[in-house]
Amino acid sequence: RQPAAYVNRGALLLLQDRYDDALRDFESALALDPSLPEAWGGRGQARLAKEDRGGAAADFEQALRLAPTNWSHREWMTEELRKLKQ
Repeated sequence: RQPAAYVNRGALLLLQDRYDDALRDFESALALDPSLPEAWGGRGQARLAKEDRGGAAADFEQALRLAPTNWSHREWMTEELRKLKQ
């Protein structure tokens, strides 16, 4: 499979509150291509929903390191990361 397919399905699973399934899909995407900020960010969202604040923060940091400056999720993720570190 293509990593983007896992990212897209993971995003849909997040919307359905199926966090364990979403986590698996984001991890599958990262196993295929660890350079995808969307996969890191999605995994961070799933971890945050499962109350894994440390894991979520680490994933958000990695997503921001990999993301281009014009990435549409950058502002939201920066704010979430700030909240996690309070």
